[in-house]
Amino acid sequence: MKKTYIIASLIILLCLISIIEISANVTNEDSGLGKGPLREDNKGWIGGKIIWEGHNLRNASIKVFKDQKLRQIYTEGLILDKEGIYALEIDDPGTYYLYVFVDDNGNNKPDKGDGMGIFGVADWSDVDQKPIPVKVEKGKKLLGIDIEITANINEQGQVVPVSIFGHSDFTNGISGKLILPDYKFKNAIVYVYSDPLWNNKITQTDANENGEFALEVPSGKYYLMAIIDENNSNLMDSGDKFGVYGMTRFGMYPKPIIVSSGKVIMERNILIIGKIDASGKPVPLQASDLPKTKPEDSLELIGKVEWLGHETKNAFIQAYTDPSMAVAVARAKADNNGNFSIKLEPGEYYLTVGVDADGDGKYSKGDGIGLYGTKDAINELPKKLLVTKDSQKEQIKLTITAQFDDSGRLFSIPQEEKQEDNAEQPIQVDTDSPFTGISGKIIWTDHKITNVILIFAEDPTFEKGVRVPLNLDENGVYACSASVGVHFLMAIVDNNENGQADDGDGIGFYGTGFLGDHWGTPHAVTVIENLTTPYINITITALLNEDGKPSMTTDGIKAYYGEPDNIFDTEENIQEWWYWEKGVSFTFNKNDNEWILVDVYEFEPKEMQSSNKRSNKGIIYYTFEDYIWSVNPDGTNRNRIASGINVTGTIDGQKILFLDSYTGLNMLYPYTQTLTQLDWKQTGTQQALSNDGKQVAFTREIADRKRITLMNIETGIEMTLPGENIDFSCPSWSSDGELIAYAGSLPLSKDQQGKPNRDIYYYDTVSGRTERVSDTPIDEFDPAWSSGKTKMLVFCRAESDHSQLWLFTFYVNG
Repeated sequence: MKKTYIIASLIILLCLISIIEISANVTNEDSGLGKGPLREDNKGWIGGKIIWEGHNLRNASIKVFKDQKLRQIYTEGLILDKEGIYALEIDDPGTYYLYVFVDDNGNNKPDKGDGMGIFGVADWSDVDQKPIPVKVEKGKKLLGIDIEITANINEQGQVVPVSIFGHSDFTNGISGKLILPDYKFKNAIVYVYSDPLWNNKITQTDANENGEFALEVPSGKYYLMAIIDENNSNLMDSGDKFGVYGMTRFGMYPKPIIVSSGKVIMERNILIIGKIDASGKPVPLQASDLPKTKPEDSLELIGKVEWLGHETKNAFIQAYTDPSMAVAVARAKADNNGNFSIKLEPGEYYLTVGVDADGDGKYSKGDGIGLYGTKDAINELPKKLLVTKDSQKEQIKLTITAQFDDSGRLFSIPQEEKQEDNAEQPIQVDTDSPFTGISGKIIWTDHKITNVILIFAEDPTFEKGVRVPLNLDENGVYACSASVGVHFLMAIVDNNENGQADDGDGIGFYGTGFLGDHWGTPHAVTVIENLTTPYINITITALLNEDGKPSMTTDGIKAYYGEPDNIFDTEENIQEWWYWEKGVSFTFNKNDNEWILVDVYEFEPKEMQSSNKRSNKGIIYYTFEDYIWSVNPDGTNRNRIASGINVTGTIDGQKILFLDSYTGLNMLYPYTQTLTQLDWKQTGTQQALSNDGKQVAFTREIADRKRITLMNIETGIEMTLPGENIDFSCPSWSSDGELIAYAGSLPLSKDQQGKPNRDIYYYDTVSGRTERVSDTPIDEFDPAWSSGKTKMLVFCRAESDHSQLWLFTFYVNG
């Protein structure tokens, strides 16, 4: 997560700076530490240095705050030493927080180039870094409190990290940091490529001594490699170190970075994990530099390059020993028919092929690439080629599966001839051949839908959006291409075909709609490259009137109130829907086979024994728009129960537990229609009720760690789950109450970076034993048990920019 760089409180704070000298004036000749007033026993002192290399710090000012949010100022003063040495006299010893502002151009106002620093914040873009308190005691000197300048003001007046400043003109870009402990990056270069084979370089930049870098690139998909040129030879040779974004250890695959229009993608840090050994091969950073004592005999392998509908002359083959494909260990050139031979020692290799179609000696429009063992060089990971003596009997097949366009980016090419004018054909929903986009259905009961405009927006306010006309089939089903990323969707049924949302048009939002008298909050939709996000169904819940105000459609009323208790046809073209327990009825007029809302009548709600029509197949309880709802599995009898979130319950439906933001935890007994409030002084979040309804598990902060607590509802007795995890979350009970699954993360080791990933665990309440279900470098969360006798556990696993569901089955024998 990143900080918002427009930090209003700091900008206001800067404008209020009044430059005054502090009582302990500091000069080059005399820092004042240990002299004069510093000997008074009833005061305390803070001393240190402001760090901003290459800058005169005589125009720096320092502020002392009483609170961590930097709102209550205690004192402030001007630093007179150009090297940034300071000393502060504190009359009232206590705990304080320090903030520094450097008026770099000396014009007495905060503007472009000025610097800022907070004691304890080494990376301004890291929201987890907080100001560190400084405790001042009577008669004591607290020295060595150095404050580094970590942010600048850019041309727009925004506060941005130092690594971003100087690139304020970026509309699209990537920034990050090279990671290698205790290392000064003097000859480090960061390269950006459009392909994972490192063929088409887009741009490059030098990292500073701290490893920070920033690059401007167009919108697209990119791969990053960092090289430390230790011998300054301008070549990647023996002794040089390297890292690839996405590779947290040697032998992993590169990870792409997707840059959207108008965005700078930050914190794309690159771990330095490899080096080039004496033989010129890439090896792990910790590997010995000694070459092999006796190299094995090379084997000559044969193969063929194929490219459907194209010639394969000027094909170049390269072999790599690791999936980063940073340094080739062997190369070969194919003949005009695509035949080649290459010599490799026995072992595992990754093979790539590139075809310079125009023979210009560089990768440009029309050139193609391929990876061994894949059908898509862009979206599939390369397969290993195991080289043994038997490999000489088989022919290696390399197929061109991606091609460069005008801008130097790669696009996938199918393994069959393209149809002419394919771009003009309407998109068809084909689950066997997914495209990048969404598919679903526009729902408006008894209404003939012809013209629909779908609006893609980056935020739920829809201040800015992209309008896309939809092609629907006779059932309202659609498929639509979309850019990769997160979108909010609004559908306009343009009945009068004027391209506007006005009188007579229908409106719907994905995930919500017009709820009684207000619009709900739309849900986000994630689009993943080369994947179709299905079931994006949008119900038209509102009809716009002449005055532009919305009224609910029949679908909108059912979505909000559920099925009506009674429906009366009072006249041939008039129908009334009555919701007795909700105290509201609706009157519709029929117009061309659709019902138009003409009147709403509210009255005192009445109890009805028949309104609670329960399904013999059970009832589903869920949270929607901060309310608890119930519905039969077949979608009938949808009812709003109460306001609340985080609903959980027993499998038999006897008890339902949920959290209300005003009254706390509530227990609902559906069969008796009674509601009780649990009188607990302290609870937590992510509640999970056991199947017998006697215990509840929830997460709670204990000593700066999230732990899972079990509480007996009747006695209030608590127990905290044991374990070495620093972060417990998402508790879930098995149907028999014996196992509690949860997500947990372990502390990072000294050589690990970033935020720890979670794995899935379970605690056995019978044996008191904790077991690990999964152990992967990927983040896993939200476990949930099946309700049957067989213990089946489903959970989410983060995959790049989306999540997948994984299923574990526990057998009787464990």
